[in-house]
Amino acid sequence: MEDASRRAAVAEPDAVRVSVETLTGTLRDTMPGAWLRQNSAADFDVIEAVLSQLEAAVATGAYAQAEGARLEARDFGERPRSQTDGLRAAVRPAT
Repeated sequence: MEDASRRAAVAEPDAVRVSVETLTGTLRDTMPGAWLRQNSAADFDVIEAVLSQLEAAVATGAYAQAEGARLEARDFGERPRSQTDGLRAAVRPAT
């Protein structure tokens, strides 16, 4: 990465493309099918999970963490779908 940032050594575009395609294929093969399906209900699940985190943070007096969760929930609906897909995978309701 350092070499690339200094432009001392940069990977060939075709090599990067092949690596990305290989990784993408591996992820598709190993991830549960439900994770790959797009579903607008998932948006509400993520917002609910973030709001639950907000409530838990307030209950313990962690107000900075609560504010972060509040902003995350508010901003979630304003992001383009491509930016929220990763968040869906990262935020899961506690079971």
